[in-house]
Amino acid sequence: MDNGADIHVTEPESHDKAMSLVQGLMH
Repeated sequence: MDNGADIHVTEPESHDKAMSLVQGLMH
């Protein structure tokens, strides 16, 4: 979790892609 937050802060684009994946899994 800590690493994920770091990545999302360092690379917003990566976070955006991750969010898309999470949303896809949720739906």
